[in-house]
Amino acid sequence: MRVFRSLPSGIVFQTGLVFFVLFFFAWLSLADADSGYLVAALNSQPDGAGLEDGMDINSKCSLNNGCPDMANDGRQASSRSISTWSAIPETAMTDDGFARIIVKLHVKDIGKLTRSSASLQVPTADTSSAESVRKSIAEADAALSAAVKGVSNDVVNRLPDQAYRVNRQFWSIPFVALDVSPKGLEGLLKDPAVESIHPDIPVPLPEYDITKGNEIDSGSVKPSGDGLSSSSMFDTVGLIGADEAWAKGYTGQGWHVAVLDTGIKRTHEFFAGKDIVEACFSLAAHCPNRERSMEGTGAAVHYSSIYQGYDHGPHVTGTAVGKNPDNNLFGVAKDADVIAVNVFSMFSGDDCGSGVDSCIMSFSSDSMAGLEYVYSLRSEYNIGAVNMSLGGGKYGEYCEPIQKQAIANLEGANIPTSISTGNNGYCDGVGSPSCVREAIAVMASTKDDSEASFNNWHSIVADIFAPGVSIYSATGGSDSSYEPWNGTSMAAPHVAGGMTLMRQFKPVNSVEENFTLITANGKQIITLCPEDASKPRIYVNNFPQTGSLRVFIQPSEAVQAGAQWRRRGTITWFDSGAIETDVPVGDHIVEFRPVPGWRPDGTINVTVQSDETTQITAPYSEGNAVQPGVLMLLLDDE
Repeated sequence: MRVFRSLPSGIVFQTGLVFFVLFFFAWLSLADADSGYLVAALNSQPDGAGLEDGMDINSKCSLNNGCPDMANDGRQASSRSISTWSAIPETAMTDDGFARIIVKLHVKDIGKLTRSSASLQVPTADTSSAESVRKSIAEADAALSAAVKGVSNDVVNRLPDQAYRVNRQFWSIPFVALDVSPKGLEGLLKDPAVESIHPDIPVPLPEYDITKGNEIDSGSVKPSGDGLSSSSMFDTVGLIGADEAWAKGYTGQGWHVAVLDTGIKRTHEFFAGKDIVEACFSLAAHCPNRERSMEGTGAAVHYSSIYQGYDHGPHVTGTAVGKNPDNNLFGVAKDADVIAVNVFSMFSGDDCGSGVDSCIMSFSSDSMAGLEYVYSLRSEYNIGAVNMSLGGGKYGEYCEPIQKQAIANLEGANIPTSISTGNNGYCDGVGSPSCVREAIAVMASTKDDSEASFNNWHSIVADIFAPGVSIYSATGGSDSSYEPWNGTSMAAPHVAGGMTLMRQFKPVNSVEENFTLITANGKQIITLCPEDASKPRIYVNNFPQTGSLRVFIQPSEAVQAGAQWRRRGTITWFDSGAIETDVPVGDHIVEFRPVPGWRPDGTINVTVQSDETTQITAPYSEGNAVQPGVLMLLLDDE
């Protein structure tokens, strides 16, 4: 910067112009040369070698230098957008020559509108204020929807006739999914309301081969150590302290876990008695009603067993919330209900790759619609967590796939999204969308607390370990069929279930606060990678003793005049005598704000009610006022 300032301004301008032109043409060359860098789609690559989805890890990671880098595969996600027709991958093309794309829109005040929508939360208890909050949510959502759809409609209406087809409009995230011709793409690239354009690509689940569940090649990127222990879920829920949480009353009762996957077998005994909310999003119009969207009973039914990966969803769902009739096999949040969302479509022939006759794949726009659907239910149901046991590619830093905003919206509403990191055995990267900063990136560990050798590890982007080897859960074979599978797909629902138990305990907590609770006491699992670092394994039995905090202010004229108090760290001021519940027993600071003109001769009585009641009485005087009008009291439960 100093060098340029010392030069004549004309030289500075000319030099800058030359650099800009050279950079611009270099970028265009890169865009045309390798469209793999320009693809944006959901990274739902095979869930791992010889794992629950079946591809043998020996075929992926037997190289001396570890697994091949798949980040630039045409089916992998990227935050970069396409800028030329030639950059659109073949997998995004339709049979009639159109391209399936997702357009990111420039919506004025989108950040403010989104924050207003996400920040409103219905009280979990049946209170008089719940209906008022629901009304506020509806109003905020309507404002957000009007802004997004207004821009979406304007952009579409500016396109030439016969140059586009609308596949899906979103309301809570600034996107629209289209089929476009070359002329349509040209119009979008010139539109000032278009921020970026991404191909909408179907991404597969891999082939089942559970018989190879523990066959990990010694030449893989990590040493083998995965043994199959007993075929039981109880040994994993006990390992992570879920059974102790149940004993304290935290079973997930009254909460729903949302699972975006291949659907559910609602008649399976593992889900008996549960409220199952169903939806389907299939760009190929493979929902049971033969449309692209469907809601209601039967909407999320899984596809036929001829399609590889068809019952991935029931297995994942069972790990999160299952409970069998004999009451001896459980998921983590055993009494929670289910929001089952099928985001897959059916494919056959060459679309599935060599050697595969029939498969299921998920379009990026369908996973986005599924996330948005869950977000739309947040005022109707208590949603403990979202699970996406999907992912692929290799990302060594936080990424921004097009699902990012939908995941961030859920986090803003205190709803966590648990996503598997993938099973390629990477030591320096995870799959997308687990690489989204707002997601919880879940890795797989064994039942003896070692890292699973197939696990994808990253010291920053990956967040937590959970059991992912020999996880016994429901399958689609019959209403009473179960199998043990391995993979980070099996680990992620442990975290979704665990976060749901924490939300039952502390529903007003942020995602970060509840995540801290499930990691605070978890065993540190050391990676098998050369860096010898560690991450915590989930442990949910961390429920601090709580009580109720009530503040009484005297004399009465101070109360009548509107005297208020708050506990330090909260943002809500309470009137005298108001009660704050679920306050951790221990030391607290209470601030008191008297009305103007009130003389500092009153008394504040502060009570923490728990197993034992502690009462502290402190006079309000100039001596203990840390600043004019504010009194701070230290509350101790001993």
